[in-house]
Amino acid sequence: MTFSPVLWWAAREAAGDAGKLRALAQGATAEQLVLLARRAREAAAELAAEPGVAAWAVTQGEQVWKDALRDPKTLPRTAPAGAWDMAAVLAEVYRRRFGAALPDQEPAPSEAARFEPAWEDVLWDVVDVIGVGVPLEQALATYTRPELIGLGVAARHVVDRLAEQAEERFGDDPGRTGWMLWAEQALGRGKASVEAMLAEPPREPHEIPGDAPLLREALDAVYRARYGEPMP
Repeated sequence: MTFSPVLWWAAREAAGDAGKLRALAQGATAEQLVLLARRAREAAAELAAEPGVAAWAVTQGEQVWKDALRDPKTLPRTAPAGAWDMAAVLAEVYRRRFGAALPDQEPAPSEAARFEPAWEDVLWDVVDVIGVGVPLEQALATYTRPELIGLGVAARHVVDRLAEQAEERFGDDPGRTGWMLWAEQALGRGKASVEAMLAEPPREPHEIPGDAPLLREALDAVYRARYGEPMP
């Protein structure tokens, strides 16, 4: 299980104090609160301990949690005095701020996401991160539902531009797989490569390895695993 780095950041900043977490949560968006609470519940569920003890362990930070995951005997039999549950505190903040119970996961967007140019910069940052070997699920662990969708829309925008340009220059795809697939594979090569192709299309359009990873397919897999449905 991959947990969001922001979960351990929140635990570190709160330093075992529920009041500090409440203060931190005041500046979070509704989606960020939902995602953080979900991560806290998932982290607690990974531990072989009584629920109250497991919830307390999460509030103590990543090292305590990892030690308990490796050896449950490092945890106390009962929750210490003053122990609190991070997910419960976040649910309390959510209820006070938004007047509703905190949902189990971020709600589906009510309308189709529009392309935002700023998301292309984020897209290339993600491509760079996974290019050095970081698993995509880990790279996207802090992204909320609308942020994942924004990233997907940006990826689609780049792929469409590449595919349209290739068709204009070369006509029908001689490889019979479609320019869209070629563009999907080209996307994973990163910003510099894609911008070079857009500025001057390659003379040999099928120079992209046929087994190159399909980033949008991988993004959709992360989204499906988290929300149980395809990315819109």
